[in-house]
Amino acid sequence: MRWAENLTGSLTGKLDFSRPSAKPHLGLISVPLAPRESFFVDDALKLLIPFAIVFAASLVQGATAFGFALVAVPLLLLFFPATETVVISLFIGTALNLLMIRVERNQVIWREILPFMPAVASGAVAGMLLLKTFEGPLFNALIALAVLAMALMMLAHRSWKVRPGQKLGHAVGSFSGILFGATSMGGPPMVLYLTGRGLTKEKLRGTLAVFFLLGNLLTLGAFAARGMLDGGDALTSALLIGAVVPGGLTGRALTARLNHQAFRTLVLASMCSLAVLVIAINLRSL
Repeated sequence: MRWAENLTGSLTGKLDFSRPSAKPHLGLISVPLAPRESFFVDDALKLLIPFAIVFAASLVQGATAFGFALVAVPLLLLFFPATETVVISLFIGTALNLLMIRVERNQVIWREILPFMPAVASGAVAGMLLLKTFEGPLFNALIALAVLAMALMMLAHRSWKVRPGQKLGHAVGSFSGILFGATSMGGPPMVLYLTGRGLTKEKLRGTLAVFFLLGNLLTLGAFAARGMLDGGDALTSALLIGAVVPGGLTGRALTARLNHQAFRTLVLASMCSLAVLVIAINLRSL
């Protein structure tokens, strides 16, 4: 992650200028190295668009109770490799869901999510191994295809009732875990399950926030155990995490003023468009 090394170096005064003509790659975007005095400014400017992406994704989750990773991941893939994107999404999603839990802490239905967590943990390991094995433009396109499929599935969703059961719980938990590990987007299976359980909007928000938080932490633990976390990912996340509070609280404030169903439809339709764009860009780079 050359650009993060440059930024880290600019903070410590230990930059490498032995190859001034080199071009580090920020995901799919090739950026020429800047002179010494402009490294910090240029690397900070490179984070403006990812910062805006995190703000928008946090706003969406604050308003709808889901969608941070679905919005952030396909766009961040344009700037970072897949593993780095997933790790950054997990770090920032953890902070966002801590914020959401603070707001919705009295609305959590623990019995609806705790039985799923062992299956989520095992699924996250499998998803992480998929990511480690197949990372590259084709895998990025497959991640975006997963976003497209999940967004279309949620757009087509109609109300139904779900009865809890051991087999269903294991299937939902495992599928969510695989998605957490491979893409950080473990939410849609649980969103569909909990909407079928008839939870009120407030209880759905609080319960999903806890599920996302636990899923993120379990997945980060799996990544750490496999040595797939590094200081560059933590630094990038720390620089972007400032968008979480204003984005999440803005989305939360908009909840009472928005037509929830119309906004949800707009968000999911936008996800479909973004996913198609990311698929096209990554397939073109093969």
